[in-house]
Amino acid sequence: MVQLSDFVDLIAGGNVAKRQTKIYSGEAHMLWEHLQQRHDYLELTLVALNNITDTEFKLMVEKGLRDTMKTQIEKVEDLLTIFGIPFPEGAPQSIKTKGDPEIWRDEMVFNLLLVGIRNFMNVHLRGVKLFLNDGLRNLFMEFLVEELKVHDNMMKYGKLKGWVLAPPAYGHQT
Repeated sequence: MVQLSDFVDLIAGGNVAKRQTKIYSGEAHMLWEHLQQRHDYLELTLVALNNITDTEFKLMVEKGLRDTMKTQIEKVEDLLTIFGIPFPEGAPQSIKTKGDPEIWRDEMVFNLLLVGIRNFMNVHLRGVKLFLNDGLRNLFMEFLVEELKVHDNMMKYGKLKGWVLAPPAYGHQT
């Protein structure tokens, strides 16, 4: 597991200007963009969470928020602080809005969140492919593995509930 202590040599470097030379501008942008996207998905997930009626699904989403999304946000925020990168605008900590239950069906929320998880699998993979900094690359590999596990759990639950959008069965005709 990658810890912030892995970046201790960057912290020991003294001022922000010295730390900023430890990563490339593209890496700084990727960290900033990652945090911005996480904030957007956090806000969307909070809205969706207010509209989930299935108790088990709601607990699953709350666990994902707590154990994956918020944890990754905190790690990236810590890195932005270390490198002296300004934060993007943050998501609200809570949202009380409730939508129309005919629109915010659990199945729709499930598929909306699944699309977000798949998006972040790609975001993490992009970091793994593009980061030159070993610590950042390792952190994004960790994020990717974590996101894959979340995706796997969501797929299992979605199949159990009949929410996974399945294409028609393929039958080979001779």
